[in-house]
Formats: sequence, structure tokens, C-alpha cells
Amino acid sequence: MKPNRGRSFIVFILLCVLSVLLSASCSRKESGEAGEKPVLVSNAPTFLSVAAGGYHACAIKSTGEITCWGSNSFGQLGHGTRSDSAKPDDVTDIHTATSVSGGETHTCAIVSNGVVVCWGFNRFGQLGTETVDSSPKAIRVGSFTDGTAVAAGGNHSCALFRSGTVSCWGYNQFGQLGNGTTARVSGPVPVAGIQNATMISAGDSHTCALIVDGSVLCWGNNSSGQLGTGKPENSPVPVPVSGITNARAISAGDSHTCAVLATGKVLCWGSNATGQIGNGSMDNSPVPVEVTGIDNATTVAAGKFHSCAVLSDHHVSCWGSNRTGQLGVDAEDYFRTPVASDGITTAAAVTAGERFTCVLLSDGAVKCFGGL
Repeated sequence: MKPNRGRSFIVFILLCVLSVLLSASCSRKESGEAGEKPVLVSNAPTFLSVAAGGYHACAIKSTGEITCWGSNSFGQLGHGTRSDSAKPDDVTDIHTATSVSGGETHTCAIVSNGVVVCWGFNRFGQLGTETVDSSPKAIRVGSFTDGTAVAAGGNHSCALFRSGTVSCWGYNQFGQLGNGTTARVSGPVPVAGIQNATMISAGDSHTCALIVDGSVLCWGNNSSGQLGTGKPENSPVPVPVSGITNARAISAGDSHTCAVLATGKVLCWGSNATGQIGNGSMDNSPVPVEVTGIDNATTVAAGKFHSCAVLSDHHVSCWGSNRTGQLGVDAEDYFRTPVASDGITTAAAVTAGERFTCVLLSDGAVKCFGGL
């Protein structure tokens, strides 16, 4: 989905209104094209986690509710309507959320007792139902009662369970469901061969899992090398990422993937047209390469054209495209190596959307920057 001038301007206005409502600041970089570079910094100290989708974001409040804001063309905000929201608004009928993930135009969550729910766009079955009807309200996926985490991708979704197994549903053209085929399926299917995953992440059309032994498995589209195998072929089943044995966090972006190692270093692989794998070049890499200059990362987030990491000193470093300010620096450019995001000194977690970034701070506040 490509933004246009009109849509970008509308979203800029929405984000500015949001920043005022949250007693924050909003500025817009001037450029030759109206609405290209909105910048939002919001601050509302009530959140446990935050998740960026394609053009929307959601956060879990300390009370267990989920609140979402941004684009809502397909009901991905979960408010029961399809109207965009300029301020965080609670998802209908969710009060006990423990995990949330934003996809391109849909959202999924884990609620009490490990139940999995999704809402938004459903043309490819990414809500996990047997129909393809979109829903502006949360609907239950299957009969799961032991979900621990969800991952929403471009048009597919996955859930991690207490057993360490993973199930996925939705679009499967590239094998991103991991069930050994590229055939369309109705509802969730188990990912082949995964028994001890601790973390999952879904990109546009690929998926990855962190395994308890520190290895990383990925499956699905590999057109840019985002599976990290060193080979060009897609894979409908999980395959090991080359050379990684001590990962502690992963993030799948649009067409690239990143991992934090136990040493604090960050490795990325896949698409690199805007420098989003951070190794100083703009060449794709089918195998993991080290992000330049980072040796103290605690977590990482891969977006569409950029990536960010939280460091052990609670600062944030980002790399890749900054065309809409998504790196958090006042410079319209591509950064092939990490730069420090301005004003972030107490970061606890980071999430990256299509062209924006949100940071959860240690006091529970959330700051977002970038735009569409």
C-alpha cells in the first residue's frame, strides 16, 4: 500500500491532534511535497507495551485494555467503526490483554486464559475465521486457550503457545504459514517442526521464530534474502538462519529481519535498499550481517524501510530511511549505519511501523515519531 499526498496530509493532521490531546509536541518537516514528513511525539504514561502496524499503532494499558490510533480503513483499530482515530481509543470488549501485534491492516491480541483474537482486514483469512469478512471488532481465533504471544504480518498472523509450538493463518502464497505448502487454508494450521519457540515475529510475507537454544528459524518469502539462509529459494517450512546460535530477540520487517545476540550485537539480513540492515551498504544480504557500532542492544524492531534497537543505556539507535523522520533525527536522508534518536534516554522497548517508530519508556509513557 503506497501513501499519497492527500492521505499523508490527513494522517499528519490526525497525528498532530493526537499529540495535542496527549500534551505532547508535534512538528512537520518542510519539503517540496505537502504531507510527506509528519513527526509525532506523544507521551501518555499508562502503557505496558506498544505495537506498530502498517499505518496504525496499538498499546496495552496497565488496566489490560488495548487502545489503538491511526488509520482504520478496515477496522484495524477495533473500535467497531472504520473511521480513522486522531487519539487512542479503546478496543471494544477487551479488558485482559497480555500481547498485541499490528499487521498491515489488521491487529491480533492474546487475552485472558490464552485466548487469541483478531480484528480488521480479512480478505486473506488473516483474522483466522472461515470467512473472508473483515471485522471492526475483535473476533476469536479458533478455540485456543494457551496463547502467549501473537505476530501479525502483511496478510497473515501467527500465535505462540505455552508448549513452544506455533500456529499461523491467512495468506500463504509464499509459504509464510509454515505448514509445508503454499495452498490456501481455512483457519489456523500448525507450523511444521517447531516445538520450543520462545518468540515469534511476522514480516510482510515471511515469519520467524526464536528457539530456546538461541537459534532462529524463518519461513516464507525469501526474494530479498529475508530468511537468512544464504539461498534464494522461498521455504514453506522453517529453515535455520545461517550462523545464529545465541539470539535473544528477533524482529521481522517488511522484507528484512534482525536479531539481537546474547553479546548485545545486532545482526540483520534481507532487503537493504535504504540501509535498513545497518552494515554501511545498500546491498541486500541473504545471510546475517553485523549492524555497525552496536554491542549493547537489548531489543530490536524492523519496519519497512528502517530498523531500531534499544540499547542497555536506554537510548535508541535507528538506521535506514529517515524520509518521514522515522529514525527520530532531524535530517531527511538514508542512514546506512545507526544514529541516535533525539531525546530518547529511558527506552524500554521499541516497535517499527511502515514509516514510523514508537518507543515505550521506562515510566510507561509512549513516544512516537515519523509518519506516512
